[in-house]
Amino acid sequence: MHSGQKPGSRLAREGSGHQEGDTEALQHGAEGPCSCPACGERSPTSASLTSRCRAHTGEKPFQCPNCPRRFRLRRLLQGHQHAHGGERPFSCRKCGKGFAKQCKLAEHIRVHSGEKPFWCANCGRNFRQRGQLLRHQRLHTDQKPFQCPECGLSFRLESMLRAHRLRHGGERPFSCSECGRGFTHQCKLREHLRVHSGERPFQCPECDKCFRLKGILKAHQHTHSKERPFSCRECGKGFTRQSKLTEHLRVHSGERPFQCPECDRSFRLKGQLLSHQRLHTGERPFQCPEPT
Repeated sequence: MHSGQKPGSRLAREGSGHQEGDTEALQHGAEGPCSCPACGERSPTSASLTSRCRAHTGEKPFQCPNCPRRFRLRRLLQGHQHAHGGERPFSCRKCGKGFAKQCKLAEHIRVHSGEKPFWCANCGRNFRQRGQLLRHQRLHTDQKPFQCPECGLSFRLESMLRAHRLRHGGERPFSCSECGRGFTHQCKLREHLRVHSGERPFQCPECDKCFRLKGILKAHQHTHSKERPFSCRECGKGFTRQSKLTEHLRVHSGERPFQCPECDRSFRLKGQLLSHQRLHTGERPFQCPEPT
């Protein structure tokens, strides 16, 4: 590119002397550094420049003949077509797992090697996949690019938006085989199943206590350090978990969101409501181990 030329003002080859009307040669496969008219980033060939331009325009000219999905690149379509045929030509030498695309195998291999080449400049955390890093960075920027068309709420992840939209329709597609309770997220169902199985996979390294959820373990670890990061603005009392602070705030607000359907009494905590309901059912779940 000539000095003084604005990046991205036209397709250009560095030092070639091409003028604005000479871009046709690039479009027909001429080699050389080309700059994107949208972002100014240079690509080594006109083919890679065309691909980059589609990232800005959203153009997806390659359509799958088996389903309505479209793709920006021909190779992405070809990789996608393996999924329709059940073909997974790229397999892991460690565990034998197969993948439709070479890049997915490369990502998977990092599971075995432990390699995490993507580093967050804000907090120093490392990630196995570039997409994981990009999603993580939204925590620092508070970016929420996925907006619900029903209510306007925005979300950090597309999966969070999809789950949220199920709530508008009252849909809970993931149901527990033990009790029938439904969930909008597959991961929430997995967490719930531990209630029935008794599984507690998260162990505290300080005292060996085990927990059903990772979040509960993290909150528990604050008790060892005496750290109470969630404090009440009204009285200054500190809590190890946000949920405990939320419950405490109802002491000041007088809110009692848990109402008994039998007698209309309301309670501050869900546990209080459950205890109260045993008065109506006559249930006595706690038995004295000593003989009477």
